[in-house]
Amino acid sequence: MKVDFDKKEELYKKGKKALEMYNFDEAGEYFLQILEEEPNETTVLNKMGVVFVHRDDRERAREYFERCLELDPNFVASLSNMASLELEDGKMNEAEVLFRNALRFDPNYGPAHNNLAYILKKTGRVSEAVKHMKKAQKAGTASFSYNPQKVKKFSKGTLTLIILAIIALILWFLTRA
Repeated sequence: MKVDFDKKEELYKKGKKALEMYNFDEAGEYFLQILEEEPNETTVLNKMGVVFVHRDDRERAREYFERCLELDPNFVASLSNMASLELEDGKMNEAEVLFRNALRFDPNYGPAHNNLAYILKKTGRVSEAVKHMKKAQKAGTASFSYNPQKVKKFSKGTLTLIILAIIALILWFLTRA
């Protein structure tokens, strides 16, 4: 028996909101209710993986991401999430391949650009890293260090203010000399 569409949408919204509020147990409960009736729901499988990442249960997170990718090998968020797990395990080559695959399916996916830029910088490919960081900034997901849980989304206005503040500080220091 399939979950009624409206009920499924309501459960998903509640789960997503709980996830955004860092209430991982509650989010997991909502997502599991959907998966009990529709175990092949890729979007929810990916979200469950994210829940387990936040619970520091990387093995279970990996299981959910892998299941999602078995059903849809082009699922960009799961590709990027799996890449993040590989990167955290120190497997930069595997992570790079997965981030590049994610970008092949969605060339504008900011988190993959951000994390790929991190890898490229760490491996000495700075000019290519800069290109990907610029794309991450354009997508509003730039972070100046790797942390898959804390990739910040900045509005263009916020980013402009940050850049102007940095320029003002530089000018202030230069005029003091």
